[in-house]
Amino acid sequence: MQNDWLETWLTRWGAWCETGTIHNQQVTSWLRHRRGVFKGGAAFETDGDSIEYAIEKAVSNLASQNNTAARVIRTEYSSRAGANQAARAMYLDMSLRTYQRNLKQAKSIVYDEINSK
Repeated sequence: MQNDWLETWLTRWGAWCETGTIHNQQVTSWLRHRRGVFKGGAAFETDGDSIEYAIEKAVSNLASQNNTAARVIRTEYSSRAGANQAARAMYLDMSLRTYQRNLKQAKSIVYDEINSK
């Protein structure tokens, strides 16, 4: 279901949330070549920020349904919460297994929402 592009964009989204910018300017060029990744081939403009906005919207929608999963995905891609998933789970006061289950659910929902456009 999910592939490397989702992980790449979630990582970029995390940086974008913290700084408001994309750290790698080559992303926009990469996106122009990869537009067919999304259904219809034109779900987003060629501006890289469009992907980050779409992810943010999906995570915000997720928060209204499952706030725990939204907190987990935000923590996973934040640079402030710890170096590994065990530390991030402890930061959120949950078991590693619960953290991983919520992360998997959050990624699936974000993927489905972005890919449905």
